[in-house]
Amino acid sequence: MNNLRQTLLRTILVVAVAAPALYLAVMLFHFANRPYITETAVTATMTDSLYCEGAVVFSEQTLPAGSGEIGYLVADGIRVSSGTQVAEQYTDAAQAQCRKQLQQVEEEIQVLQSSQVSGNVDTLSASIRTATLDILDALAAHDFEQASSGAQEYLLASNRLKVTTGQSAGFADTLTELNAQKDALTQQLGSPAAVTAPAGGYFISADKASFLSVDGETLAGMTVSELSAALETGILQSSDAYSGKIVTSYTWHFYGVCTLEESEKFTVGSKVSVSFPNRSDTVLPAKVLSLEEEEGTGLVKVTLECEYMGADILALGQETARIDFASYEGIRVPAQALHIVDGQKCVYVKYGNLARKRNIVVLYEDENYLLVPADGKVGGDSEVRLYDEVIVSGMDLYDGKKL
Repeated sequence: MNNLRQTLLRTILVVAVAAPALYLAVMLFHFANRPYITETAVTATMTDSLYCEGAVVFSEQTLPAGSGEIGYLVADGIRVSSGTQVAEQYTDAAQAQCRKQLQQVEEEIQVLQSSQVSGNVDTLSASIRTATLDILDALAAHDFEQASSGAQEYLLASNRLKVTTGQSAGFADTLTELNAQKDALTQQLGSPAAVTAPAGGYFISADKASFLSVDGETLAGMTVSELSAALETGILQSSDAYSGKIVTSYTWHFYGVCTLEESEKFTVGSKVSVSFPNRSDTVLPAKVLSLEEEEGTGLVKVTLECEYMGADILALGQETARIDFASYEGIRVPAQALHIVDGQKCVYVKYGNLARKRNIVVLYEDENYLLVPADGKVGGDSEVRLYDEVIVSGMDLYDGKKL
């Protein structure tokens, strides 16, 4: 019995000692023999840019909101002259619905009047195909406004094709009916209170516009600390008190805050590109007007000026701007593939079953990628070539190692 107990204890002791060693051996084997991960070197454009919180300021005049529902007669972004009626105020929902019906009838009349002009069969058939594709693309993107516009184009081209090919003698009877409906709706609508532009400029409705609680003159005069605090608190206000606004100049300004280190990218008087990724994909040229450093804060106030206008720009208020300084083109490789051998930057590429060292010259880099010259060749200053399989991770790499 004692011998059996001793044998059992020895077995347990051996297992207790051997298990960690076995586990370590398995892990080392797995680690040493894990596959090398590669990423294909491809052409790319990388941009030196930074993100900056700030406010977009226009020269503008606001339109006060009245009582009741507002109906817009002018599209956002349209330039209007002083005194132009841009909207109307309804006394009840029935009047607003009447205006919508009247607009629909007027659109149908316009389409049918334009449809009575004949054209080239091939051109009209091509227009029908294009409009169909545009409608499908808009529906896929959930852009129902664009889909409606495409439907109008489709209907116009289809009607004109019918007139051209003799399938229809015209739309005189339908136009007579629609004009009668228009007259009845116009009488029913009455005379809603008009909202007119107080000055010439670009119109944007309250539904789309942003309204700042601080005017442009105050923002321009703020110190870095004051602007930073205002942006942190938030300077957007409700649009309930407004029916829209008229932007009287195509020149607008962006007042932003960046760090002292980031401000080194700017040069007063230089050109940059600015966009607002959260609101618009449009990239616009801008000029650096001023840089105002405030000692002790590590912050700098940046003022940009831009002279481009559009409906998407008119909608801006307090925004995060992306400011681009320069773009670089070349071959992109992962930043984690970088090695430094004898003071030379390099990467390793998979060539057959071997690892080959390739020296590189870095044109630009960010936290994820390096950009190297596109004309790389073995033996040159930068040796990575298009479609090289760059080794991103692997153990104990050296030139000529079997993978």
